[in-house]
Amino acid sequence: MPCSLSPRSLSAWPRWSPPYQTIAYIVSALGILLIFSAKHFGAVIDNAIYSKFALTQAMSELKNTQGRLVSLLENAPVGIFYYDSSLHITDLNNQILRMLQPTERESLIGYDLNSISDKRILPVLQQVFENAQGRYEGPFYSSFSEESYYIKLSTVPVTDKKRMHQGGPSALSGT
Repeated sequence: MPCSLSPRSLSAWPRWSPPYQTIAYIVSALGILLIFSAKHFGAVIDNAIYSKFALTQAMSELKNTQGRLVSLLENAPVGIFYYDSSLHITDLNNQILRMLQPTERESLIGYDLNSISDKRILPVLQQVFENAQGRYEGPFYSSFSEESYYIKLSTVPVTDKKRMHQGGPSALSGT
């Protein structure tokens, strides 16, 4: 028996009043809006997850590189120290401790290089604040061991993102 729609069969469908019809249109529009916004937010969430994963990998690689660099600097055959813009030592390696023979590492951290008795190396240390590398080769009297050494000192400027001088690492070798 063929199915046909007659006016009588159409009258079997409920007739909605205008407020219900308006609500149905609003709900349908919101459903369509949710579908499109879900796709957009899904892409945003995927991008955030990928960025977090990439950042985690980069941080892991950075920590590995930092560990290798610290190991290299700590075990370098030359003495290396880092000083800030006020000429205070902020970090140093083990070789500089062997060379200068202070009682302990903490006695050199924060040490004011302006207070050394042999002032010949001060101009070389200050050259980094003029954006220049410094070099000194000659005698040096250590205030810590009260001995005289023949040293080779090299300094390199270090700047921040604003090109402001932060200090400099220095390499010191001596006999």
